[in-house]
Amino acid sequence: MGSIVLSKLLRQGRNLDPKLRLVGVLCPSCRSQDIRLQQYIIAVRSEEGNEKQVASLLCSKCGRLWEDSPENLVVSFDQPPPLISDVKTRGGIRDGGISIELRTNQFLGTKVMAQKVLHTLINAGGVFVPESIDGSKGRIPFDSSDLTIPVKGWTEGWVAGEEKYSLGIGTQRLKPLKVLFHVSITDFVMFDSLGLYFCLDKKGVLDFERVKLFDRYVGLDKLIAIAKSFYDVTSANWGKIRNDFHEHSLGTHFDDEGNVRGWSPPKVKNALPGLFWANFFGPEYVEMWGRDRLLSAPCYKVEELRDGGMMILLSKSPFDASKPDYGDMKQKLYDYLGDDPFTGKVLPIFRIEEGRKRRDARPLKETGGSRDDLFH
Repeated sequence: MGSIVLSKLLRQGRNLDPKLRLVGVLCPSCRSQDIRLQQYIIAVRSEEGNEKQVASLLCSKCGRLWEDSPENLVVSFDQPPPLISDVKTRGGIRDGGISIELRTNQFLGTKVMAQKVLHTLINAGGVFVPESIDGSKGRIPFDSSDLTIPVKGWTEGWVAGEEKYSLGIGTQRLKPLKVLFHVSITDFVMFDSLGLYFCLDKKGVLDFERVKLFDRYVGLDKLIAIAKSFYDVTSANWGKIRNDFHEHSLGTHFDDEGNVRGWSPPKVKNALPGLFWANFFGPEYVEMWGRDRLLSAPCYKVEELRDGGMMILLSKSPFDASKPDYGDMKQKLYDYLGDDPFTGKVLPIFRIEEGRKRRDARPLKETGGSRDDLFH
């Protein structure tokens, strides 16, 4: 059996295996020695502008998650883990990074809405502009000057063989940063969704070089600005910006190595899925909680939005999610807001003006094959 300082293992370019045993590490909460090394290392920028690497540790006994420098951690192994270049496949978060997701009962399947959303991407420029679209016969180039094909597929559905499927759109950009965009639209579910994903992983592990590209080509100001633009365009009821490596919806299940293995959402439909780095609450949630209550929420920042909604930032940066006290800050906000909206015990009165869906449709077997009218 050998042992080595974790930082040296990383400098050798070896695969970070969570099965590596940590030597002499105790949980700061329960003093347990059953500590697991998580699969990701993150670069944290100090106030002076310097970067340092941080490893995430998880106590299997009490669930405490915290971090330490790879320079301070010694790991033991029966044989050295393989080089990253030799690893063909591995578990981890694929296409993980920083993501924006919005949920709205405003029907997004109109030509006007398609043009507004796509022009939001185009006007943002740079890495926000797609390179390709998921078409009926594979990927096709995205042409910013001619939106005929994406708008037609968005509103009429993409054709596979003789069958139409999937209203909405899926796009991709690969350079200089992988960016995925997806809009899901239905006539049988109350809420449509929009997602923009900045992929910062390499073989399932957060990659420092991709984080640097994100800082260079996106940054926090643009990240928040485009999320607010999509919130305005879609008249969203709720939304989030999250760090995919450290933040998960309520009810997520993990195995002993910290990998996601399942999800048990609240039994009540439309309950909030959790709190994240940035939280967008539409006017109905502001009314439910009370404007003054939200303005006094314990967090980094509260901003009132143009439609009467609010944006709550938990901390200065989504990369703060790797810090030891981040979970405590999130729990403090959760306790302040109360768990009823997250269990579904209390729900807001959602807006139902023209163009908004009012409910989910019943299964066709209950209606005799006819689709419920969700708008009236």
